[in-house]
Amino acid sequence: MTSCKKDDDGCATLFGYCCEDCRFVNLLSSCEDTSSTRIEISCNEYERLLTIRQSNTNACIAISVNPVNGGEAIEGFGRDWFFDCD
Repeated sequence: MTSCKKDDDGCATLFGYCCEDCRFVNLLSSCEDTSSTRIEISCNEYERLLTIRQSNTNACIAISVNPVNGGEAIEGFGRDWFFDCD
């Protein structure tokens, strides 16, 4: 498991992870859903979603994810820790 520190590469960290570690999010179609869609994200998107996750402590939150390929934002839900990290 890779662990980035803020002073190493300028990434914001959470539990030792930075954007290079967490390049994907798992998005649900509903809070009751158990299967998720894995979406690749950019570092800017990781920072934006991390801010949302840190400000909302509900177990499941509605989120809009901007894929790294520049396609349209995808609406869905994220449960607890929704980042998929290496």
